[in-house]
Amino acid sequence: MLSSMSSNAILAKARTMYGRRLTDKDYEDLLACKTVPEVASYLKSQTVYSEILSGLNENEVHRGQLEILLRKKIFFEKVSLARFDMNSEKFLSVYFINRMEVEQIMRCISLFSIGRVSEYAYEMPIFFDKHTNLNLKAFSEITSLEELCDILGNTKYSKIIRQLIPQGDEHLDVPKIETALYTYLFDQLFESINKNTRGSEKKELLSLLNAIIDFRNFVRISRLKLSYHASEEYVRSMLFPYGRLSKAQINSMLQCESSNELMNNLKGTYIGKSLSRAEYSTQSQMVIALNAIYCKKNIRLSVNASVVMLSYIFLSEIELSNIINLIEGTRYGMSEEEKSRLLVR
Repeated sequence: MLSSMSSNAILAKARTMYGRRLTDKDYEDLLACKTVPEVASYLKSQTVYSEILSGLNENEVHRGQLEILLRKKIFFEKVSLARFDMNSEKFLSVYFINRMEVEQIMRCISLFSIGRVSEYAYEMPIFFDKHTNLNLKAFSEITSLEELCDILGNTKYSKIIRQLIPQGDEHLDVPKIETALYTYLFDQLFESINKNTRGSEKKELLSLLNAIIDFRNFVRISRLKLSYHASEEYVRSMLFPYGRLSKAQINSMLQCESSNELMNNLKGTYIGKSLSRAEYSTQSQMVIALNAIYCKKNIRLSVNASVVMLSYIFLSEIELSNIINLIEGTRYGMSEEEKSRLLVR
């Protein structure tokens, strides 16, 4: 539980930071940019990203370099907000660090799975080094998942991954490892919330996280069952064991054989009602758009600092994703209309 002074400070800080987000005009101007240097120049001169990009030569910028700087800004915002966490367990601070660790582990495994693990050395977030005990520099040198587990040492991450290393003729199931690692993260976060919060703060935090997990599970069911025709058993194994949807509702979704059937199945749920307000172009954007609806509501209405902080962080990550997609679209010469469909606002 945050102290009253800390709570008021973080509410003010998070809402001020939210007020500095990219505007509709910013997005329109960014969509009009024809080159990556133009995008970098606009972000540097016209937006809140100016400070983190101050030393950047936008005329010589590399896409990867620009992305790392943008991610650095978001990470430092998390650290800045987490400084107000007066809880003895500092559970949100721990969650931010652990999630970043999982993201880096999964990036390493993903590159390893396609034979390009050495590229991790060029993507490694140096700024994160002093916030983790993981030896990130060694990630780019692994030749097997066993080596990665050795590097991770006596951590829960290592134990999870070792259980999923393929044996014999088995193939490497990267999504299954990702599901297992993020399930562990959610386990830790839910345990901390139940232990360290109460009243409306606890209720709102659990509501936000359960909604986000329901959105993820819904999209996973849709993608795995309808797009990849995976077995019901496999799809079920890829779902996170949290959320507000009942077992009966999950089972009903798993029985659907078409997108229309799945969407009709959702009409009576809170997800269906939220989808009617969401704007998205793809399945991946669907979960982001749903997250944004809930987080924006929390920013406006919640009086609980931890809820507003978590909501702001999720929204800042959506904005970062939008910028990265804009950079990619610009890099590949997409039209403004095509790039606009990559955004979730």
